[in-house]
Amino acid sequence: MKILQLSLIILLMFYKTSDVGCTVDSKIIGGSRARFREFKYAAVFMTSDRKPTCMGTIITTKTLLTAAHCFHLIYKKAIIRVNISEIFVVAGSRYTTYKEEGYEERKIKYVKEYPNYSINEYDLSLNDLAFVILISPFTLSDSIRPVKIYSKMKNRYKKKWDYFLGNRAVCYTIGFGATTYRKDNYSHLPVYEKPSEYMKVHKVRLMTYKDCNYYFPFKIAYVEKNDFICVESANKKHGLCEGDSGSPLVCDKYLFGIFTSSEDCGERGVPQIFINVVKVLNELPSVDDFQVFSGSNLRRTFSFKMVVLAIMTILYFNQKYTSNFYF
Repeated sequence: MKILQLSLIILLMFYKTSDVGCTVDSKIIGGSRARFREFKYAAVFMTSDRKPTCMGTIITTKTLLTAAHCFHLIYKKAIIRVNISEIFVVAGSRYTTYKEEGYEERKIKYVKEYPNYSINEYDLSLNDLAFVILISPFTLSDSIRPVKIYSKMKNRYKKKWDYFLGNRAVCYTIGFGATTYRKDNYSHLPVYEKPSEYMKVHKVRLMTYKDCNYYFPFKIAYVEKNDFICVESANKKHGLCEGDSGSPLVCDKYLFGIFTSSEDCGERGVPQIFINVVKVLNELPSVDDFQVFSGSNLRRTFSFKMVVLAIMTILYFNQKYTSNFYF
């Protein structure tokens, strides 16, 4: 009996401490469903009629990072500010239609945009980053934790990023955006259908500037110069869409980008564009290191090596106890 109890304890210990990257279920169009408490740093901006408009990333309990264009309307190339009093922020839940355990909502105090935010002649949003300051902070819990930042030192940060980019690393992003879209018969512009009711996970691969240039030869000068990041969806039927703006790009648990734009919702291999957060490293709040360097987007599962080690440990104790009993 003691051996059995010890075996169960060891296996449970390895289960709780084993972390591997997320996987995407290709059977779900538009991305897989996020697991409970998987993305604790995720927040969604919603209108008074409870429609998701953009995503945000929790940097501290009172500060979020998102895309600046989430708080503007474009009318005849004029940028019009949105009334932030009509928008609230939700965290700790994977759903927009009901309040999951851990759900919290907050009102916005003010939005601080990155200097010189603008839209160029190619409809690319330049400097498309903004800090959102809440009236009252979120409560740290098992459902809400700030994202990890690899380093606030630019040299160290860039070295890690160059490594990921050079290896075309697989990263992850999330959102509540439109699940389908269609082209208007007359204008040929995309018409987006209703947003997702649950948080979606997208698996993406980093693209080099050379590869991105193949799709956007007229935009690439802006892409590299303005710290843009190009990614392609691992599944050609998956991609970020209308309503996913501001979504985080997370590589190996760390935040590296904020989603700004895509064409055709990332389908057909068309790159999706993020803004590298290197632009705001110096401005990241430093309320306390725990808030900045915490959180995880990893799924918990059995690691093969961990299981083998656990079995070997069990066999060792089994042999030891058996020999003591007979001899």
